[in-house]
Amino acid sequence: MSLLIFLFHLTLSLYASVHILLYRRQPRTAMLWLLWVWLLPVAGFFLYFSFGCNRVGRPPHRPLPAGPENGPPLEALSSAVSGRPLRGGNRVKMLQDGTEGYPAMLSAIRRAQRSIDLQSYIFDLDEVGEAVLKAMEEAARRGVRVRVLVDGLAAWSARGPLKRRLRRAGGEARSYWRWNRAFGQPILNLRNHRKLLVVDSRLAFTGGLNISRRYAKGAWSRLRELPDVVAGSHPAVRDLHFALTGPVVKDLDRCFEDDWAHSGGGGPKLPRAKPALLHLRGGADNVRARVIRSGPDEDLERFYEVLLGALSLARHRVDLSTPYFIPDAPLMALLRVLGYRGVKVRLHLPKETDRSFMTWATREYYDDLLDAGVELWEVDPPFVHTKLAVVDSKWVAFGSSNLDNRSFRLNFELNVEAHSTRLATRAEALLETYRHGASRVLRDRKGKEDVWRRLRGAIVNLAAPYL
Repeated sequence: MSLLIFLFHLTLSLYASVHILLYRRQPRTAMLWLLWVWLLPVAGFFLYFSFGCNRVGRPPHRPLPAGPENGPPLEALSSAVSGRPLRGGNRVKMLQDGTEGYPAMLSAIRRAQRSIDLQSYIFDLDEVGEAVLKAMEEAARRGVRVRVLVDGLAAWSARGPLKRRLRRAGGEARSYWRWNRAFGQPILNLRNHRKLLVVDSRLAFTGGLNISRRYAKGAWSRLRELPDVVAGSHPAVRDLHFALTGPVVKDLDRCFEDDWAHSGGGGPKLPRAKPALLHLRGGADNVRARVIRSGPDEDLERFYEVLLGALSLARHRVDLSTPYFIPDAPLMALLRVLGYRGVKVRLHLPKETDRSFMTWATREYYDDLLDAGVELWEVDPPFVHTKLAVVDSKWVAFGSSNLDNRSFRLNFELNVEAHSTRLATRAEALLETYRHGASRVLRDRKGKEDVWRRLRGAIVNLAAPYL
């Protein structure tokens, strides 16, 4: 009996090892999976094919890149990598936190005349979620096509109510990963982290804002659309969302359509929209913008490569903000090189996150960055969830991606790059307000930490490819 078990383990381990060697792109990740497969009899095999194997249903290697556009180097590079056009004539408006984001989104939903497409990683049925859901139910009853797409795990508790209530109202809700396809799709490892709202195919919202009360704390008097929101037990979250109008909305709309189809959604498409019924007031005009999708499919690492290219072309200043910072070797080396070149690099990180182990892991990178002259700012609570990159006060990237391996290679992410001095200036001004409530990390800080704190960070970093 023991011999049969051994042979069974040997067969499974050999099969998994061949698969790992052929398909795992990162040597460190491949080595870790090989260890799991061989050290955990049978269980290692199932762990790999549940969490480490790409079963998206779309190829993990994208086609040859498009030819570069004529123009500045950064525009040409991004065009070649992303394979998507840079569209001019857009208006982009920054929305700080839920106090600005939710009222603007609710107003757009209530004014919709043709269609509402909402995609969110988290959808909590609290006061904020209820307000959004009720507005969509009302829209569906008056004949607007309403579709909602959520991540199957992060929005687990809301999946059933969303589907039932929208179906009764005439709308539809779906999960990107569904439990009844557990053996055909990876549920836990490859997540849909995108946040997007498209109204009437003319007005879009995207950024880092989920649908949750946690993002709505702050100046309650500004939440006129949500009068009943009260403080809860969750920590407050600061974030940044963007409203967009113009030609780039067409590409955001296409992103939702592709995800909707991949989730199993169907139905006829609406006829082409008539002239815009919604007007976006404020914001930066004539912004040239490009949608950059990334995920473990044909869009693998697209945003990661665009970001590396933008950073490599920086000449004066780079400002980065991310809630989770677990850089791989190329990104780490590039940030250090920028520091050595004399480029002013400022990295804005939360002093406290909603996942303490991520903070432990992040601080393991501090010394190497400080040695190269990179400025590290730890922003005091509330938790800063903002994902933002600004290069040389003229290039801005915003969306759902964090600066970690999960966002670069595992999650489905949605980002927008914008070429606009005006928008970049506003983004830099926002980050300056973060620094007013932040502590700059000093070079000798890590030496003052006890051995246990350094050890726990090093231990967590062993799992960096999956964080």
